[in-house]
Amino acid sequence: MDVSIGQKTRRTTTVTQGIVTDYAKITGDDNPLHFDTEFTSRTRSGRLMALGSITTGLLHAFVAMDMPRPGTV
Repeated sequence: MDVSIGQKTRRTTTVTQGIVTDYAKITGDDNPLHFDTEFTSRTRSGRLMALGSITTGLLHAFVAMDMPRPGTV
């Protein structure tokens, strides 16, 4: 499992409201930043935000499955 300088890989995912809802059910995180458009309209971002831990999970999948290949971890 050699990793070399300049090695590249790519992974794309679209985080949908359904993914955010399902993840929130698992974690119990029902913060209005993720679900309440009226609330988020008054925040700096002005819109709904996905849970940050979804991004962390995607990074874990990237390392475990793509860099350098499946089964790396």
